[in-house]
Amino acid sequence: MRNFENKEKIVQVSGALKIVSFLLMLLLGFGMVTWLFLLLSRIMLPLKHGPTAFTNTNRELVLLFIPGVMEFMVWLNFWNFFSRLREGHLFDAWTVKRLMNAGRWKIAAWFGVLISMWVENKLEARPLGGLLDGLFVGVGIIFTAWLLREGQTMEEEQKLTV
Repeated sequence: MRNFENKEKIVQVSGALKIVSFLLMLLLGFGMVTWLFLLLSRIMLPLKHGPTAFTNTNRELVLLFIPGVMEFMVWLNFWNFFSRLREGHLFDAWTVKRLMNAGRWKIAAWFGVLISMWVENKLEARPLGGLLDGLFVGVGIIFTAWLLREGQTMEEEQKLTV
């Protein structure tokens, strides 16, 4: 009976977290569309100060877009993860794979931010401390997915031995 109550709680909480991940995806998608309009307006509109006045700004915009897309993929995988939990697929192989993919995309987004900071020569010790959180979150997500996958294999082995 207790296991059924826990399953119901997971389904309820995953519904709320699915909404939160959808809203974050919507926010990131809006940011990407805004980024696209900003870049196109800078390229298409004639510049007052010559064609090379905003070259660095365009490069910075392009370098910021790549980690933004990767963060969108993180939240898309979280949305799929919580959708599967909401449907009652508690921690099966596909659900755990979505969680693992979210962790991988988070590490890729961290690496993209690191590369963009390196290209812009803004890689300093002070912002690096705030930058490491993306790496640790990604590794934590992957570790959690690994634990769930190991739990699945232990449960399957336990069913076979009984």
